[in-house]
Amino acid sequence: TTHGHSSETNMGIAPARPSSRSGQLQQLPGQQLQPGHAQANFGQMVAQAALAGLRSGDPPTRDPLNMAAALQQNISEQLWQRRGATFAAGTATEMEGIRVRQYHSLSLLDDALRGKRGRILGQATSLFRAVSELDGEPYALRRVDGASLPAEALERSRFYSALQHPNLVRLYDVFNCVVDGSMHTHFVYHYHPGAVTLEWLYFVALEAVVEERLWSHILQILAAMLAVHQAGGALRLIDAAHVILTDKMVIRLTDSATIQVLRPELHKQVNQLQADDLHNFGRLLLCLACQSPTAASPQSLNKSMAHVGSSFSSELQQLLLLLLSPPVGGVVPTVQDALMVCSGRMMSRMAQIQWTSDALTSELTKEMENGRFFRLLAKLSYATEQPADDDEGESDRQLLRMLRDSMFQHTDEAGGMVVEMSQVVNSLNKLDVGYEAKCHLASGDGNSLLVASHKELKTTLDRRFESVTAAIPRAALPPKTST
Repeated sequence: TTHGHSSETNMGIAPARPSSRSGQLQQLPGQQLQPGHAQANFGQMVAQAALAGLRSGDPPTRDPLNMAAALQQNISEQLWQRRGATFAAGTATEMEGIRVRQYHSLSLLDDALRGKRGRILGQATSLFRAVSELDGEPYALRRVDGASLPAEALERSRFYSALQHPNLVRLYDVFNCVVDGSMHTHFVYHYHPGAVTLEWLYFVALEAVVEERLWSHILQILAAMLAVHQAGGALRLIDAAHVILTDKMVIRLTDSATIQVLRPELHKQVNQLQADDLHNFGRLLLCLACQSPTAASPQSLNKSMAHVGSSFSSELQQLLLLLLSPPVGGVVPTVQDALMVCSGRMMSRMAQIQWTSDALTSELTKEMENGRFFRLLAKLSYATEQPADDDEGESDRQLLRMLRDSMFQHTDEAGGMVVEMSQVVNSLNKLDVGYEAKCHLASGDGNSLLVASHKELKTTLDRRFESVTAAIPRAALPPKTST
């Protein structure tokens, strides 16, 4: 058979060959693996591939995707974009104005430019964003057109609704419902605004294939697969159209419950279904690496593997070899075997996760400080603007007004207004903790001068705010929060 083509009885991947230099397994481009070909010891192959990954894996101090800098600079922007996408208007459909149980405001999420709706096992489906009247939150509503499943079929979805994993789109509910005179089955999933499928990202938008990003995808998909397999189930639906990218870096698998409910594999053992998961994952990975949806077809398999061998690392070759090679001697690879091959890349992934955690912690700290300053300024505004009922209250009110004027009414030598945010933040911090240090206060007209400690000012603020809130009926007060 010529390179890049294979027949029905002669298709596969070149066998692994040990390298005399490093002991790594290498594929020779153009060679093929017969389905009955006896390979080297399976356990030895996995162990050697794992050692290869450990030798050449990126050190944890390296940030090949510039993730640390990108997160620090763009995380706030990403959060705002996500919020905007949550409430953005979707594609207008005939479903507008129609309620599906407690869900309303349906808008189509399927890609209208492609001119077709998503299909799962030949079933026409539509994906909508819908808002629940119970909590006001948006959800992803997968409708299977014209399907009405029996109760025992819906019961099978409980396994997936009980699974919670960061790399799985969470399933909340499955139900039958009559919509516009026809019965349909609906799957309610968690809604991830701004998410795109890997199919759209790599085969339509033609995003550049970067190996480091590919390894990030690999490890996240394997993490989801491990969780499902350890729970005694199988994903069964691993293709580019049902793997989504959220927040620019998080991979999530979706619709596994949909296929299990629509077409359960009652005649296959769980270990067979799990082996199919690994094979399907290998096909997906090969298509992504070659950026072609047909790269894993029998006619293109050898040519695609040759491309991987010339363009990517040996670890990726070893992983594909493990996933796509036929079983030898009845030994079927497991997700743990695949993780061993990826072991060298896990250190880079752990470093990326830590950078993400650090960036999120930094942003959370900023927002906590913003909230603290807001509550303090709100208390100060109420304390200074509400009229007092007695002389003591009026005295406290005037003192706090002088504090406010000292923070916000700064002028230069020419008498012009000066905005000094650092001075405001510094004053608020000292007021919040009640520093013993003295500060000079001046009224807005400059006729009154006073020296007081921040501790005294904090005590005055608390006393004045309590007197203001004491005059308000209890039913009108918001829940108490600490500053």
